[in-house]
Amino acid sequence: MHSAAEPRPQPVMAGLTTVQAKAAAQNGPVLVLAGAGTGKTKTLTAAVVHRIAAGGLAPGRVLAVTFTNKAATEMSGRIRAALDSGPAPSWLGTFHGLAARQLRIEPEVAGLRPGFDILDADDSRRVIKRTLKTLNLASGEDAAAIGRDPLKLMCSRLSKFKDNLITPDEAPAQVEANNRPSQPQRPAGRCTRPARQCPGLCRLPTPVAGRERRRFRGSAAVAGARHAAQRELP
Repeated sequence: MHSAAEPRPQPVMAGLTTVQAKAAAQNGPVLVLAGAGTGKTKTLTAAVVHRIAAGGLAPGRVLAVTFTNKAATEMSGRIRAALDSGPAPSWLGTFHGLAARQLRIEPEVAGLRPGFDILDADDSRRVIKRTLKTLNLASGEDAAAIGRDPLKLMCSRLSKFKDNLITPDEAPAQVEANNRPSQPQRPAGRCTRPARQCPGLCRLPTPVAGRERRRFRGSAAVAGARHAAQRELP
């Protein structure tokens, strides 16, 4: 027997181990760590279904994030099947896919123009190479002077800027700071919070970040090849 306040277990829980079922039915934050092929996607799928079917959470309030398109497709199919062809969360996909979708909706929050293009690594290198050539910075003499291929050097520097969350507007100041080693400065715009405490929304303008946290307050799911995590957004 189950009390009125206790959600009734869903059939999707039937194929889970005791530990997996406990994690899937957890009310509140729960972290699931496991190796490949141990049932992470199955557990996270059950957790999403449990929140929707037993907890009454609207599918549109669920943010389900995976590391691969294959896992996202698999989760979506399993959720629909468990909900008798009901709607799966509309915000279910990979980190990159969901981020790109959000930026398409509001490109201005990242200083992008509507209809912006996303370049892969090869396209980026070609653009940088053309830019260096236009500025006469791609000659063999330059490579001999700095001891490295100018193209590789520039790509490496741009990559570090992105890793440190340095925007194009902040980059000139950072370059100047790097040229003054006697006055070390923290990278401009870099988030100094530990990675485990820094959600992807921390760089968004406050009104946007607050709105997204409210939208996905119900639950967030993260699944990967080596580990997975499910937690409710604070």
